[in-house]
Amino acid sequence: MNLDQTDKTILKLLLADSDLTLKDLAKQIHLSAPAASERLKRLKESGVIRKYTIDIDHKMLGFDIIADILVLFWDMSEKEGFIDFIQGEPEITTAFETMGRSDVMLRVICKNMNNLLSLVKRIQKYGHTETYMHMGTYKDFRFELDSLYDA
Repeated sequence: MNLDQTDKTILKLLLADSDLTLKDLAKQIHLSAPAASERLKRLKESGVIRKYTIDIDHKMLGFDIIADILVLFWDMSEKEGFIDFIQGEPEITTAFETMGRSDVMLRVICKNMNNLLSLVKRIQKYGHTETYMHMGTYKDFRFELDSLYDA
């Protein structure tokens, strides 16, 4: 989809504050509320905007461990069963298919080390694992629209 400057501005504003009211959005992009609403509708229907979300501080809720778990399947025939398995594991927040030394990389959030170890043991039914615990954050993901369009 081709985005014009107004579309890009809408996305940039919503990335900064997804709770922005339609009235405030319209004011900031210098359009009427109905025109801004139509732009939003088009961005949603085209799939550019998939959902609105919030950023929760997991540590405030007692989840102290974030880790990435690399999984190399014992046998590729395990893949479908593994995909079904991870759907029922709430600690697994994201699963990426990868190229390289592993088949899958899982991002997990756990309450404590026992919770993490129990999860790893369940995963090891499907393959060899390597676990990398997050010790700190140098850069948190934030989709910066301007820098991507300037590249």
